[in-house]
Amino acid sequence: MAEAAILEPSLEAVRVGQGTHAAAFSELNGEEQVRDVFGNVEVSFSQSALIFPDAQPVLNYLASIPAWHKLSAPEQERGRAALGQVLRPLLQDENWRVSKTLVFLSAQR
Repeated sequence: MAEAAILEPSLEAVRVGQGTHAAAFSELNGEEQVRDVFGNVEVSFSQSALIFPDAQPVLNYLASIPAWHKLSAPEQERGRAALGQVLRPLLQDENWRVSKTLVFLSAQR
């Protein structure tokens, strides 16, 4: 998203607004929040990846973000074009693989 925001500045608001809901509960503060409610918590991690065969799932996800809906129609169109320009080389030779660490919090009362 950062690369596309350079090409289309209106995407900066989408990039910044992307994590606002998840920031309330994350791998950084989730353990403490769960411990406060349940008294115990086990944290485990798993390495995984998201694999995108083409740009459409990425564009669909971005179109679902509330910050995207705040952009004007011309900004959305320029944003899609900028994202396409950034994603095209990533998808050219094979699927785009985005490494991801999954964090699991387990607790019992």
